[in-house]
Parts: sequence; C-alpha cells; structure tokens
Amino acid sequence: MKILYIVPTTPFPPTYGAQLRELAIGRLLRKCGKVTLVFMADDDPAQALELARADFDDVVALARVESPARHGIAPRLAGAAKKLWPGYFGQTLHPDQLARFRRALPRHDVAWYHTLMATDWLGVRSMRRAVVDMDDLMHCKFAMDAALERGRRRLRARWWAVKWRRREMTVLRKFGVICACSDADKRILGGHDRIHVVPNGFDLPEREPVWQPRTARRLGFIGPLCYEPNYDAVAWFRDAIWPLVVRDVPDARLRVVGKLPEDRPPLDHPGFDLLGYVNDPAGEIATWSAMVVPLRIGVGTRIKIIEAFSRKCPVISTSIGAYGNEAEHGRHLLLADRPDEFARACVRLLQRPDSAAPMAEEAWRLFVSRYTWDSIGGRVEAALDDCLRQPLCCR
Repeated sequence: MKILYIVPTTPFPPTYGAQLRELAIGRLLRKCGKVTLVFMADDDPAQALELARADFDDVVALARVESPARHGIAPRLAGAAKKLWPGYFGQTLHPDQLARFRRALPRHDVAWYHTLMATDWLGVRSMRRAVVDMDDLMHCKFAMDAALERGRRRLRARWWAVKWRRREMTVLRKFGVICACSDADKRILGGHDRIHVVPNGFDLPEREPVWQPRTARRLGFIGPLCYEPNYDAVAWFRDAIWPLVVRDVPDARLRVVGKLPEDRPPLDHPGFDLLGYVNDPAGEIATWSAMVVPLRIGVGTRIKIIEAFSRKCPVISTSIGAYGNEAEHGRHLLLADRPDEFARACVRLLQRPDSAAPMAEEAWRLFVSRYTWDSIGGRVEAALDDCLRQPLCCR
C-alpha cells in the first residue's frame, strides 16, 4: 500500500501534543505500507528532513509563500482573523508546489491528512480515498471561548463557532473517512460508521514505573504556554486556586514545564517555578505529588494526562481537561471544576501523597490497555481499510 501522509507542521523534533500525534500516527501508517510524508517546511527544513528520512520512505517539504506586508490596524486585524478562518490555509503555498502535490496524489492508494488545515493549504476540497484526522473540533473550541469572553470578543467567537460547525459537519460528505480523538467527538460529528476513533496515546516505557513516595510538596503542569488553553489554565490556577492551596500548604510549589513566548505577560508568582521547555521531563514529573490540568477552554484529548498515567503520576483535572479520556473520577484521577474543589484535591495529595498510589496504579492499567500507541495501531489500520473501500473520486 502506498500512503501519502500530509501534516501542516514540521513534526521534527516533536515538542507538543499535535506533533507527537503526527509522528506517532505516521509511524503506525509505516507499518501498513510505504509512506510519503508531506509537510509545510520552516525557513530551514534541513534538520527536519534529516530526522524524517529515518522514519519515512520518502519525505517532501513544501515551502511557504511569504505573506505580503500589512500596514495599519485594520489589515493586521484581518490577517489575524484569517489565520483561524475555514479554508484560509490554501493560500499559503506557491502554485508550483500545489501542482507538485497534485501530481503525487494519483501515485498513492490513499491520503491521510492531519487536520483540515492540511487539506486547506493544499486546496483539497473533496477526496473519497482520504482520511482526515480531526483531532480538534474548532467549532467546539470557539463555543468554549465564547462562554468566557465578553462583548465583541464573545460575538466574534460565536460567529467563528457557527462557521466552523458548518465546515466540520460537512467533512464526511467530501472525504472517505474521519478520525476523531474520542467517542464524544464522534457523537458530535454524527456518529457515522465512517468516523473512526483514534485516541491520543503515549509510548509504553521500557520498564513499568515504580511508585515512589513524594517527599517534596510539588504540583506540576506541562504544556507549551504559547497555546492559549494552557496559558489560560496556569493563569486561572494562579489567580483562583493557588491562594487556597498555599493557605493550607504554605510550602507548596507549582512546577511549570513549557516555554513561555516573549510576547506573553509573565506568569511569575511566589511559589511558582517556571522551568521552560524540558527535553525529557520524566525525572521532573517523578517528583510531583500530582499533575494539575486546570483547563477551562480547548478541544481534543490531553496527551499530558496520558503521559501522567504512563509515569504513574496522579492527576487533578477539570472536566474539560479530561474530556474524551475514559478515566473515572476517584479511580484513575480526580476531577474538580470549581476553584475550591480543585484546591481541596491539591491539598489532599500534597499532604497525603501516598493516598494517590492506588489511583496511579489504576491509571497505569488503563494506559496500558487503551492508550499506548501499539494498542492504537489496529484502529489506524481499520481506518485505512475502510477508506480503501470508498469509491475513487477527487476534485
């Protein structure tokens, strides 16, 4: 089988959740056939190309087209809006690059697109022998944004939610198969048989981790802070939850793993340790009494929770943070949506970290049975098989 695998970002080296999913699914596709990876290149794709060629049979880097300079407030606002507008990304490649891609399509049995962004910047509007991995539902994201915003921002978020819903609910009529991250997302998209659930996963460690008593009173958060839901989560935890935690545990610390962009307001706060990007966070996570996931917005499922399960690190999350995972409150993790409830869960695990050991063990068993990439491989193969049964049609 010849598979064309198209991702909208450079997945090497992987530093955040979407890139981890891109790379993991690409490797699973490689077990099913010969894979040509297509990605939108950065300014200097040499390192990414070298790393990608170790995993894939062929690699194609498509160059971006420089956007024209924008002057004044109105053009800048329009440009910012279009970055999230359905269909906009098709304008970012040179016609010669698009022609190169379209010549490659007939030489492959099936195409697998990571998100609608990949179909948009290549100008693919309909293709029956194609899988679209919709790991995030944008209309749900903007609906959540609208619930937290006020005034014009709320109206804009509602408008974008309507536009994206119209787009996302028609994808199955234009493409052969959709992949969703969870059963909940599949139901939102209509529950059709051609919607396959391919959850997020994490690599199975070489050895099963051993639960160790936590001596330091540490909570932890992991995730790139350039991503708005992550930034909002840490800011909300700082303002609404942290004062309640340190009232009962004055020596508590919050360890934040994730790069903060220079254009973001600082998150410095007494008791916070901002560690930036950490290449291998396993040792750091092993010192936490719990990983906190206080997300209030965002879509898809959180790889950070699955990573915590794989390391036997207890998790405290909001319902939105744990969305789509088959974890049960009190058995695999603790769920809390109000600041006082979240703070009480933090205090409990900080003061009695050993009490979370049974929960961490249950979470590990759930991870091994449902969320390792090896266990997910059969779902990827089933999506490919279903797609190959669709009639051949592309325009």
